[in-house]
Amino acid sequence: MSTDAHEGRAWIVCGASPGAPKHLPIALAACPDSVRMTSNAGVKLFLGEWLDYYFCHDRFAMANYEKERQAARYRGTQILTLDQGDATLTELAADILITPGERRDTPQYEYRKYLPIRFSGNWCIQFALDHRPTELHLCGMEGYRSTTGADICVDYFDGSKGRKLGYDYSVSYTKPFLQSCFKQCPDTRFVLYGNHVYGKLSAPNLELVPCR
Repeated sequence: MSTDAHEGRAWIVCGASPGAPKHLPIALAACPDSVRMTSNAGVKLFLGEWLDYYFCHDRFAMANYEKERQAARYRGTQILTLDQGDATLTELAADILITPGERRDTPQYEYRKYLPIRFSGNWCIQFALDHRPTELHLCGMEGYRSTTGADICVDYFDGSKGRKLGYDYSVSYTKPFLQSCFKQCPDTRFVLYGNHVYGKLSAPNLELVPCR
């Protein structure tokens, strides 16, 4: 399937923050004919839904969600992952390989340049925006509310990644990245679902949809 068919359409990107299971049905109802993309644990929310793109961040995600990834690919979903050295698309069982660009001092969106932006949901936003969507609905993207304990845990919807990989990185990576997206893509209408942790986000092309 050519990705050109997805240019200039409405998109839904579903991240894996704690509100994802609640937000996705709302976004699907608001935008039923959208191009759909998710990452890592988010694939579990699309088991009964069509999914256009599935991004597995690294080898851990490829292995951890192998069953879901294979099932999605069998149904026609295109699989994306980051460039992992010498591994080929065939070896990775993926369809699209993303090569990260150079790191910037501040996380930001640049057209067709995949700058290091930490969370898998941010990579999905980058990919979606490169297709110049008319609308971009962001669910499960409200950031992680950190809990105490270990810094690393299984990637799922409980938010228990520890402070460094949770709240701190949500604010230091995702917030400036989102603000740059709003600024660099003024013709895209952004809809952000949930009660996010980033502090104030504002832009004339941003609509916030709190979810109780």
